[in-house]
Amino acid sequence: MSNNNLVKIEEVSKYFGKTKVLNNINFKIPEKAVLGILGPNGSGKSTLMRIIAGLIRSWEGNIYFDGKPINQDSTYLH
Repeated sequence: MSNNNLVKIEEVSKYFGKTKVLNNINFKIPEKAVLGILGPNGSGKSTLMRIIAGLIRSWEGNIYFDGKPINQDSTYLH
């Protein structure tokens, strides 16, 4: 992937019903980086991790792993 980013999150949003639980999340994780996601209860940390892990399959925005969109190729989990 260009710029040595292993993961790239772009404008990710998620609704449960009419409730928006993630609102346009953006960040990049460089290769060999250690990342912590901090926030209060109910801020969407677990929801974002469940999306990245493939446990939630519908969301708005784009997530790339090693330059490939994860919603088109689930092999990044293997």
